[in-house]
Formats: sequence, C-alpha cells, structure tokens
Amino acid sequence: MHGKAAWYYRIVTAALMVLVLFGAAAAHSQVSGATETRRFSVVKISGDNQPGIVGNRTNFPFVVKVLSNGEPVSGAVVRFKILEVPAGSEKTELESKEEKTDGKGYAENRIILGTKPGAYIVEAGVPGHKESYVVFTVEGKKKHWMFFLFAGIIGGLCLFLFGMHLLGLGLREWAGDQMKNMLSALTRHRMFGLGVGFSITTAFQSSTSTIVM
Repeated sequence: MHGKAAWYYRIVTAALMVLVLFGAAAAHSQVSGATETRRFSVVKISGDNQPGIVGNRTNFPFVVKVLSNGEPVSGAVVRFKILEVPAGSEKTELESKEEKTDGKGYAENRIILGTKPGAYIVEAGVPGHKESYVVFTVEGKKKHWMFFLFAGIIGGLCLFLFGMHLLGLGLREWAGDQMKNMLSALTRHRMFGLGVGFSITTAFQSSTSTIVM
C-alpha cells in the first residue's frame, strides 16, 4: 500500500513539474514576443508634403517601412487613418485602411482628396503601438492651380520689368546728359566698367539700380 502511494506521489510530482516548466516557457515566450513588438518602428520613406488635386487620387503613394531591431519586417499590418481634412471637405477616402508589408518591409497607400483645398493629414503605423506612428501631409489644391501660379509669376515679372523701365526714364530725366557722359567715361574699358558696376551694386545693395543706370 505504501509502495502504491509513493508511486502516485512521484507521478503527481512529475506532472506538476512538467506543468510548471510549460508555464515558465509560455510566460517567457509572451515576454519575448512583447519585447519584439515594442521594438517595431515605422519609417517614412516617401509621399509626405506632396501637392494634390481636390477630388483626385494623389500622384504618389504614402510609403513606409516597418523595422524590428533594424531589420525589415514582412507581413506586418500597417494601419492608415485620416486625421484631418479642410473644413467642409467631403468624400475624402483612403484606398485601404490596412496594408501588409512586403518582403522588404514596405507598405504603401494613397488618399483620394475631398472637395476642398487645404491640408489633408494621414497617420500610418503598426496597430497597438502608438509610438511607432508617422504622419503624412498632402496639400490639396484646385484643379487649375498651376495655371494661376504661372499667371501670377508672369504677371509679377511683367510689372517688375515695367517698373524698371519707368525708373530708368525717371533717372535719365532727373540726371540729364551729365550722368550719361560720366557713366560712359567710367565704363569705357571692360575691366574698369566691371569694377564700377561691382562698386555701385555693393553701395546700393541692388543690382536692379545698377542695370537701370
């Protein structure tokens, strides 16, 4: 009887030891997994601060790279979220809310801009790890914004040239032939004229004034 009791005792003791070992191994695995997850980092590759046309998809994707201990992570889920849109804007959408990284750790997504121009802000990161998130900004513009930009540049250049012309006429009327003769004498030789032009530009801090003269 005592032999059977001892035998049962040994079996129970061995079973408890096995359970304890399995529990310790599982706890270690969970801690290691949590530690590896905390080491995830998301790096912005491209697509930030780009212009876009309202109502259209962005020309360039938001590209991120997920790393763990400096190595790319494949198959990691990257979640994208719209954080901010211009006031009154509608129909702003992401092509997808989640993307998985490829074999090199890259994931990408695009946004379809809403109806209003302004800043559109998108967040991207690994779910559950807020510290790994990055932010992209797209500046939404009206459809013909390039035309208005170039029109403004050309118009400003025309006004500048017209102002230089008026300034030259006024200077010649004020100075008369005396200044013209003096400048002709000073700029008779190329090197001497170069020195005079450099000196006048330095004194007035304006190359425009030198050109007009």
